[in-house]
Parts: sequence; C-alpha cells; structure tokens
Amino acid sequence: MGTNVGRAVVVAGLVGAGVYTVLSRRRTDPAWLRTNHAGRMVTLYAGPAAVLGGAARIAAAPGPVRARVAGALAVPAAGGCGAYDDLVGADDPRRGFRAHLGALREGEVTSGAVKLFGIGAAGVLAGRGGRHGGRTGRAALAGGLVAAAANGERVSGLARRASGVLRRAVRAGQGVRRGVRGRR
Repeated sequence: MGTNVGRAVVVAGLVGAGVYTVLSRRRTDPAWLRTNHAGRMVTLYAGPAAVLGGAARIAAAPGPVRARVAGALAVPAAGGCGAYDDLVGADDPRRGFRAHLGALREGEVTSGAVKLFGIGAAGVLAGRGGRHGGRTGRAALAGGLVAAAANGERVSGLARRASGVLRRAVRAGQGVRRGVRGRR
C-alpha cells in the first residue's frame, strides 16, 4: 500500500472513530435507536461515522483534485439521504425500489423515494464533476453505479448492461461521424 493511500485510510479511520465517539457520548435520541436482528437495541451512529470517514478518505486519497472533491461531496449527500430515510421513514412498512416507485405512481413521495433519487443525483453530480468532466453519458453511468451500489443492487450486472449500451452508442456516433465526413 502506497504512503498516500495508507495516509488516506488512517484519516478515514480517525475521522470515523472520532465522529462515532462524539455522537456516542451524547444522550441518544430515540429516533436513532433500532432493534437489531439479535434483539439488541443499537444506535444508528455508525452510519454518519462511516459516511464522514469515507468522505475524508476520498478527500485524502491520491488522485485528481476534481475527482476527490466530487467524491467527498457525493458521499455525505448520499449519506444524508440514507439518514433521512432512516429517521423519517422508520415506521413506513414499504421497502425496496418496487414499493417506493409504486407509491410514486400513486402520487406519494416516500422517504425511500427521496433516498433513491437523492443518491442517484449525488452519483450523477459526482460523475459530472469528477473524472468524467461533464460527459453526460459517462456521468449518468457513474450515477447509476453509485445509486445501485448504495442500494445493494448487483453492480456487475448493471455495469455490464450499461457498458453494452455505451458501446453501442459510441459505435452509432462513430458511424454518424464517418457519414458526415464522407459527405464533405
């Protein structure tokens, strides 16, 4: 592991641990408590700690400044959407894309829909601001991958389908360009 990468990992650990420690010392708001699979009461404080640690890790990592800034801003945006869903939608029995999109079709905006579209938007903005520098197709692909990863979808299948679509679009664009050159 390179020195810069190692430094970024240490920064992430320190920030995440620090955030968790600060939050844990406060009196726990009941909205931040859940019963886990084992029946124990736990807090949701690890979420903000992981989000801020991850953002710090991206900011401290080696690489282009533009990409690091985009990632460091997208992670808290996505984390904020997740926290909103956890706190506002805690009593909503609907779970998953299908349920939240179904509610949207009926005219109801659920906290899960806010999370779904908020994480997607954060990913697209990160793609536009990061490595892809405004290329809309690549930014949309990056946004889709971020949203899918954050929502636990099969990223490899999505990436395979998306790369096939992009490949066909690039070929079609090259064909149009050749046709335009041939007419000159």
